[in-house]
Amino acid sequence: MEKKKKIKEWKTSTTLDMELKQKAEKKFKSYGVSFSSGLAILLTAFIDERIQIFK
Repeated sequence: MEKKKKIKEWKTSTTLDMELKQKAEKKFKSYGVSFSSGLAILLTAFIDERIQIFK
């Protein structure tokens, strides 16, 4: 059997405007992902330069 790699996770906390967080949670939920997963997707896309937030 092939051994699965253990994914390292790091927990962090941040302060967000409550309205912004709620809007983001609602948007992520419409795509079927959690807030945490949605942030991970966005960060990955940013790192891979698939999205650009600063021009």
